[in-house]
Amino acid sequence: MSLSTRRGRAMSARSSDKSSTAMSVYDGRCCIGFIITHGRTSYESFDVDQHSIGLFSNERDAAAALWRISRGQVLTNQEKAP
Repeated sequence: MSLSTRRGRAMSARSSDKSSTAMSVYDGRCCIGFIITHGRTSYESFDVDQHSIGLFSNERDAAAALWRISRGQVLTNQEKAP
């Protein structure tokens, strides 16, 4: 899955940044959403229409949720951060 490769590069480019940041998530050449960091403990996913998908405990889960949403799958509350 090319999503994790592209996302991995973006994560390493800003891993030392402590402020809130945003990054785009792509599936190939198609933007499927965005992730905004809230400190080092919370990540919020947004779809391409800028609707919040939810809060997650790590970037990988936030990106995976966007990937599943882009394919029409429904997320359960258990997949999101408490």
